[in-house]
Amino acid sequence: MIVYRTGRPTVRQLTPRPDKDLLAGPGQAPGLSTTTQRPDVSVEHYAINVGRLKEPLKAIPDDVEQGGSRGHVAIAPMDGKGDVDRKLLEEWAAHREQGVQHYLTGILLDAIVEA
Repeated sequence: MIVYRTGRPTVRQLTPRPDKDLLAGPGQAPGLSTTTQRPDVSVEHYAINVGRLKEPLKAIPDDVEQGGSRGHVAIAPMDGKGDVDRKLLEEWAAHREQGVQHYLTGILLDAIVEA
């Protein structure tokens, strides 16, 4: 599966927002927000091949029947039980404003197939 984000694939852009991406609405998982809907060619964007993600990252599509959005996919670290690793997600998000690349951001950079 290919997912998209608008903007440039910078370290900051590839790190979850601590004030927004740690929250999840009904039918959603917390994590870096992406979409399966390809943006218009006039909008700067990049593509991530989720098949290239390495552990502990996983792509988690919204559950539309539970109130999630069609096409929305969160990318988050998972624990050994298959649940979102909230502590690691928070650690990753804390790096967004520090200007330091977290190792999970490096995994995402390696999964970019179009920029």
